[in-house]
Amino acid sequence: QPQIESASCRDEILVLLSSINKIFSNPQALLKRCLDPPPDISVAKAIIYLQEIGACTIRRVGRKETLVPTDLGKLLASLPYTVSNSDMIVQGAKKGMLHEALVLVSILNTRPYPILHIFAENEVNEVIQKRFYNNVNSRDQKSVAVANFAAYLFWYINWKINIFYKQAMSRFLHCTKNSNECNVDYLNHSFNT
Repeated sequence: QPQIESASCRDEILVLLSSINKIFSNPQALLKRCLDPPPDISVAKAIIYLQEIGACTIRRVGRKETLVPTDLGKLLASLPYTVSNSDMIVQGAKKGMLHEALVLVSILNTRPYPILHIFAENEVNEVIQKRFYNNVNSRDQKSVAVANFAAYLFWYINWKINIFYKQAMSRFLHCTKNSNECNVDYLNHSFNT
């Protein structure tokens, strides 16, 4: 079975709609011309999904209806992710959580996960994941993603504190050797921040 037949077509439709070239402005007709076109139901579901998230809308000019991308749709199409992942990033940015949304999308789309996964040891893996997220269920990808996100935050914070500690220790040791130079540096640093 060709890939396009089983795909959701969301990404393809949004990219075609966002194209400057007018030939691509009717993705339904263009996709029907493929050697193995996707089922009409897949195209219809993709268009409904894109309308629900606000990525495209129907513009009526006289009797003719045209599907056009919104500004949000153009933004989603410009990001190097799938439509659903791009939407997750934009929603995270709107809520002031861009960093967290980017990390979550990265975790969902890359392997290996931050948490070590031992092959064919589901019970052991779940115990390890529960160290970071108590409600993890190895059969639920969302809970596994949340556990890996929590693990990422744990290590990020610990590494950041460790790096800050090493920098502070280095500065302290430098200051003990050159006390006059450090006092001037400290004053300059405290007034500039």
